[in-house]
Amino acid sequence: MKPADVPARPLLVDTNVVSQSVLREGRWEEFDALIGARLWYINFAVFGELATFAQMQGIGLEKRTTMTASALSYDPPLPIVTANLDDFQLLAAAEPRILLVHPDLS
Repeated sequence: MKPADVPARPLLVDTNVVSQSVLREGRWEEFDALIGARLWYINFAVFGELATFAQMQGIGLEKRTTMTASALSYDPPLPIVTANLDDFQLLAAAEPRILLVHPDLS
């Protein structure tokens, strides 16, 4: 995926991407290149995780489902930026209006 592929509007950003960007760990440079100066949205679950400094230990499908519902509450849906494609790709396959943002996607 290239920065030009990412819509020039607010993005719904997952915990792992926020953490990597803030801590400058993992693939933060690749994600920052994709999402840059766009407005980042986080849902209540991500806020809770960040506010309590929860140590990430494999966030489950339930939270990803909640995040997908949050993205779909906008028209058009907010693109979802995540470092973990496993569950999100299943959800995006079931809901074609969801755009996933990740360096490995084309």
